[in-house]
Amino acid sequence: MLVTSVQCSNSCVLAYTKATWVLLNFSMEFPLEGDNFNMRMTMVSGCLLIVLFLSLTGCKKQVSFSENVMPILQAKCVSCHAVGKKGFEATGLSVETYEQLMKGTREGPVIEPGSSYFSTLQIVVEHRASPSASMPRTSEKLSSEEIQIIGEWIDEGARNN
Repeated sequence: MLVTSVQCSNSCVLAYTKATWVLLNFSMEFPLEGDNFNMRMTMVSGCLLIVLFLSLTGCKKQVSFSENVMPILQAKCVSCHAVGKKGFEATGLSVETYEQLMKGTREGPVIEPGSSYFSTLQIVVEHRASPSASMPRTSEKLSSEEIQIIGEWIDEGARNN
């Protein structure tokens, strides 16, 4: 549990800890003799296995805008989508800062926090849009890992973290 808590968000660890506490307290209501002892040990073992499984599969480090997303935007997007550049002039989208990215284009936002599937940014980098709208046009396409990072960040709420 200690190892996974380093990788997990605080809310994730808190939820698993609270669930374990409730289940262990419930198991303590049975006297420590005969079949009740076996039942308690089974419940305790089960609780620990459930917590271990959930902490290993359900917890992951959140995607950071500054550490994970911005480097991708700087490498693949800023050359066109910065103030004064061709992509900015055409659409009004600048990706130089979090605030500019969240502002979107002249048409509206390109990020739908919590929903990468419906976010215009995700649609154009995944090439789900028409070929003329798919990005990037002039530089190397984003790798599947880069697309996944952006999608996870949007799905996690597109926070400025």
